[in-house]
Amino acid sequence: LQDALDLTVSGEGDQVWIATGVYYPDKGQNVQLKDYSATFIIKNQVALFGGFEGNEDSLETRDWNKNKTRLSGSIETRTSGSINPSFQYSLNVCTIEPNNNGAMINLDGLTISEGMGSIGGAVQCGNFDQVNATNCTFSNNSAQIGGVAAQGIWTATNCTFSNNSAQIGGVAA
Repeated sequence: LQDALDLTVSGEGDQVWIATGVYYPDKGQNVQLKDYSATFIIKNQVALFGGFEGNEDSLETRDWNKNKTRLSGSIETRTSGSINPSFQYSLNVCTIEPNNNGAMINLDGLTISEGMGSIGGAVQCGNFDQVNATNCTFSNNSAQIGGVAAQGIWTATNCTFSNNSAQIGGVAA
């Protein structure tokens, strides 16, 4: 997935269609396996759409309820069976491209889970970044501040938030 995100152009309205399955931020050409600080970098005005089986030719033909698409931060769980507590504050599942305060992204038909960050376990964004989430599930994310997100301007439509925690702001701060 990160390889596809690397090909998007900031500010151009690019879309990334994601097939059913589980995706980890430490997999791809320009990332290192088992890198606990790995995160999916999403550029300004890029939209991520989950729920594809793989043979669709339009957004309308995807089925995000049937074809679950999950972005998971469980790097240590996947590789060794348990989360390494020494890395509990270094992981975010998604990060809006840094140094573009005021960026806007769309997330649609995705589950974002197992993020563990100091600020925003699921999505790390700047104060003025805008996140539009539709048909998404945010679950089992944790952080010191904002289990799902600690900053940004959010619009959530038909989304589920479950089992997210933080010392300050369980879902958002």
